[in-house]
Amino acid sequence: MVDRLAGSVLAVSPRSFLAPDAKVTPFRDTTTTLAGTTSCCSPSDLGCALEAAVGALRFSVDTRLADLEFDLDQRLSFPWLLRERPRERRVCVVLDPVNPNVTRTRWEGAAALGIKVVVLSSGSWWATGASDAYRGLDHLREAFVSIDLTPDARLWQRIVRAVSSYPQRIDGLFTPTDTYLVSVAQAAEALGLFSNGPEPYSISTNKSRTRKLLDPNSTECFSVRSAPELETRLASAEPVRFPVVCKPSFGRGSEGVFKAESAAELRDVVAKSLEACTADSNGVLVEPYVDGPEVDANLVLRDGRLLYAEVVDDFPSPAELESHTQSANGALFIETQAVAPSKLPRAEQSAVIASMMEVILLQGFHTGIFHCEARIRNSRVEYVLAPGATIPDLQPRKGSSVIAEGGAEEQPTVFLYEVNARVPGTMSSAASLVARGIDFWALQVLCAVGDWERYEALARRVSLGQLNRQFVDGERDPMRELACRHPDIVRYVVRHNTIVKSRQAYGGGRDEWLWGAFVVLCSPNGRQHVLDVAGRFTAAYEAIVSAADEAPCHD
Repeated sequence: MVDRLAGSVLAVSPRSFLAPDAKVTPFRDTTTTLAGTTSCCSPSDLGCALEAAVGALRFSVDTRLADLEFDLDQRLSFPWLLRERPRERRVCVVLDPVNPNVTRTRWEGAAALGIKVVVLSSGSWWATGASDAYRGLDHLREAFVSIDLTPDARLWQRIVRAVSSYPQRIDGLFTPTDTYLVSVAQAAEALGLFSNGPEPYSISTNKSRTRKLLDPNSTECFSVRSAPELETRLASAEPVRFPVVCKPSFGRGSEGVFKAESAAELRDVVAKSLEACTADSNGVLVEPYVDGPEVDANLVLRDGRLLYAEVVDDFPSPAELESHTQSANGALFIETQAVAPSKLPRAEQSAVIASMMEVILLQGFHTGIFHCEARIRNSRVEYVLAPGATIPDLQPRKGSSVIAEGGAEEQPTVFLYEVNARVPGTMSSAASLVARGIDFWALQVLCAVGDWERYEALARRVSLGQLNRQFVDGERDPMRELACRHPDIVRYVVRHNTIVKSRQAYGGGRDEWLWGAFVVLCSPNGRQHVLDVAGRFTAAYEAIVSAADEAPCHD
């Protein structure tokens, strides 16, 4: 409830009075007279009201009560009261080491649902007493179980043994990590827990299999496992139409993804992509480069029914911004900004959702949370960098339509990139929670344990709003200095996380490093304002990082 109210500019500092699974009783108003008028309530009446209240909030004396009531109605009009107390459930989540402080809202969400969490991972990063930094968060998970998570053919058996040997009943099993999706599905099936089955995950995690499923007769897309295979394809009667993009059939993020404008460049980038491939992958997929807006589509399904869907604008990557002046085969295909709600025409948004729904069902899924990525061919909008702006935004395409060689108007079509059959990443999930009140992690937990009543209830969106939260500080995070220098910018930061990764997977050198910040910005002043803030944030953040990089090292 607090997350849904926190986005309001009228309801300030909302607080919940409820513990998980608490019983709610109605407040009997004794201050209304028989004539229908209301007298002032006594201190005892106020005490009774507070005892029955599910929460409290503050609002300005200038706020019209009608406006506040309308806002509350928009945000809380979903079935959040149940006739019967939910039975105790326990979920096991399989994942790589994470920072529980950064992902704290996920664990708090599960605790608020009254669902106990068992973490199944490698090492001992969240074992009791293993880390002083996480000790204050131990109550958010029931137990930490350490196992070997090597993604081999026997991983599912190790997961089954770990779950079977746990002293308490496990009601659900899931993973937010692409690497483990198939193994976790195999384990869930063997344990008799909810699962879509391993086969749909084996398709969705393999971009080559997904492309073959969608376009079985396509000659534009092909896979290669080696340089000789590529040479055979280049020498065949089927020409490669450039530009193209090559990527590992199984990959995470944008690692090993490159664009090529010629055969020579394709040879170079295929070699780089193959280096990023896992040993048991299907090599790399080569497919057409689609010059159109990129979008993320997040869908929630139950038994083949669409409960919720949203389209998020995914802004151009550095590779695309540089491709106007040079080849992009060495540039970065990494995410920059993502903005909700989407600025695509409604017809194109509807086409994205319908297309992703069709693909998900075709892969064999029927229930769950899905994070899909696609582009719009022949879109009616394009990214334009306005004079004085630092970030491009979608504007109507000049002429508003695309004309083919024969003179006919080309219609917008959806080109799928991938289906991620799991919750969106931490920052993407935070943006959806901010903008629409949808907590994908909570939905995934409910789905895993089969709590379908609350699953469907929490899949209902709320209106847009500004979320007022404290951002997370790390000891070495530039955000602390940025907050001191530019409080006018940081006031719009609602979530952030900073990572440092090797640049080699993106075509850089082995000893080069990529510093990245995932930031969720929220503004009550509209889309253009939040883009302006994003531009100022980027410039200020980069200045602080660059200055630190050039400073003498004292370690």
